[in-house]
Amino acid sequence: MPINAIKVYDSFLELLHLNQGQRMESLRQIFTRDISENANFQFLGKLVRPVKGIDGEYDVEATFSHCITQDDYDEKGKKIGSRSFDYERARRLHWIKYHFIHAQTLGLRVFSYEDKINGRKTIRTYLLNLEKQYVVILDPFRKGKDYYLITAYYLNTKAGKKQMRDKFKRKLEHLY
Repeated sequence: MPINAIKVYDSFLELLHLNQGQRMESLRQIFTRDISENANFQFLGKLVRPVKGIDGEYDVEATFSHCITQDDYDEKGKKIGSRSFDYERARRLHWIKYHFIHAQTLGLRVFSYEDKINGRKTIRTYLLNLEKQYVVILDPFRKGKDYYLITAYYLNTKAGKKQMRDKFKRKLEHLY
């Protein structure tokens, strides 16, 4: 587990040799260090926080889960409401912080897009790394001061890559 604490971008976390408990502990340590207990976790001078839960408190657990799991779908391609461990997301968990710190030097496509989430229009900010096929999604805090971290993942499907291309084509101008 300690080896993962010294991994840097663009290496991958070592997870396959760990049992489920060790794997989760290793990932949680990375997430805690880089995100949940990082007082300087910022993007463009704005604080980045875990998403808010139903009770209005920051839901660190939900944010952590979204960064290491993916939605499950039935045989017809419809979301079924559960999530499963995603090795590709998890082994890149330490990339999130690096993308915020080095957005300019990585040549990221940073853009805002109006998504439809649960039937409501929501403006989200995307950090798209075309070279590494990686995306980080932020939700601007209502008052415009900060961001909520929604998720980050590897674009390993044709549909995901097409969706990001389409969003970039229809991006909003200079909102992020």
